[in-house]
Amino acid sequence: VVDIATLTGAAVIALGSPATALYANNDDLASALLEAGEGTGDRAWRMPLWEAYQKQLKSNFADMANIGGREAGSVTAACLLARFTKAYPWAHLDIAGSAWRTGADKGATGRPVRLLMRYLEARCAQGLGAWGRGDDPHRLLRPAGAAPRRSGTVRRPAGGEGRAGGAASLATLRRRSRPG
Repeated sequence: VVDIATLTGAAVIALGSPATALYANNDDLASALLEAGEGTGDRAWRMPLWEAYQKQLKSNFADMANIGGREAGSVTAACLLARFTKAYPWAHLDIAGSAWRTGADKGATGRPVRLLMRYLEARCAQGLGAWGRGDDPHRLLRPAGAAPRRSGTVRRPAGGEGRAGGAASLATLRRRSRPG
C-alpha cells in the first residue's frame, strides 16, 4: 500500500519543496520508491519511523493521541499511520512541500505522479504485476506463515467476470467498450 497526502506542514519545514517525505515499514518498498524518484527527478527522502517517536503518541485520555506535539511533527504523524499498517508493506509519501509551487509559478506540481508511474512500470517490467508475485492480492494480507489459497488464484465474483473487488478484467473492459 502506498498512500499519498499533504499530511503535515512539518514536512515542509523538514524538507522544503525539493523532496517528498517518505515513510515506510518495508525496506524493499522504500528502496523501490526512492529509486523511482531518483530516475524521474521526482525525489523523495526516507524519514525515520523509529520506536523512540511512538512515545509521543501516548495519551492520558485515549488509546493513543493523533498528534505528537511540535517536536518531529511529520514523523509522529506518520507513526500514527504506521500503527494501522503493520500487517502489510506500506509507504506514505507526505507531499505537503513538493505538491505546490509558490511565487510567480504558483500552482500544483503534479508530484509524485512521475515517481509512482516509474515505480509501477518497474514492477510490471519485473513481472510482479499490480499485486506482487503471482498476481495474488491476498498474499500481502495473509498472516505470516499462513498457507496460500489452494490454486493461488483470485476468486472471481458470481458470473465469472472481473477480479476480486469488482474490477472487470481487461478483456471484459475491451468487449464492453466496443461500439454496437
